[in-house]
Amino acid sequence: MGGSTNIEGYHRKFLATCNDWDYLVSQNSFSTEIFKSCFAFKDRPILQIGYPRNDILIRDNNKEKIKEYKKKLGLPLDKKIILYAPTWRDDQFYEAGQYGFELDLDVNRLQEEFGDEYVLLLRLHYFIVDQLDLSKYGDFTVDGSSYDDITDLYLISDMLITDYSSVFFDYANLKRPVLYYTYDLDKYRDVLRGFYLDMEKDLP
Repeated sequence: MGGSTNIEGYHRKFLATCNDWDYLVSQNSFSTEIFKSCFAFKDRPILQIGYPRNDILIRDNNKEKIKEYKKKLGLPLDKKIILYAPTWRDDQFYEAGQYGFELDLDVNRLQEEFGDEYVLLLRLHYFIVDQLDLSKYGDFTVDGSSYDDITDLYLISDMLITDYSSVFFDYANLKRPVLYYTYDLDKYRDVLRGFYLDMEKDLP
């Protein structure tokens, strides 16, 4: 990996796509203000009605449905699920929109400490094209990156581990624990992308 991501060109293409939209759906007033600038939507209608995709988190948040989704994914019914959903890194790339990922998580230690009670369910960002070899961890890890709907993965998980991804906003509807694993906080904040929130002050 290396060279230029041509991220500016990617942003131009993205903004061109935004110009075709008539409306934009927002979850809350905080997001509405951000979307006005990042989607160039200052003079067009933003519908602050919440994300329809999150309705399932209220509707299906019961033992029967969770059991159904676990069976669909082939996950054990007698273990708890830790969902690890990190975002992509701008400096780990092949080309714009095609990113790699280095698993900077001590899965061996997690397995030693929690393997009897938990399963680690990994969900990489859809920009990430790398396939991770999790076979050495046996039944402790499951790769849910290619599963079509992350909302189902939220429902079946007992806690979320993430970094700078916005997935925690959606997951918060479940009122379950969220752990922020930000091993490269300084680099991500000061060099790569920056934040809309102050992670060290604004997040729980």
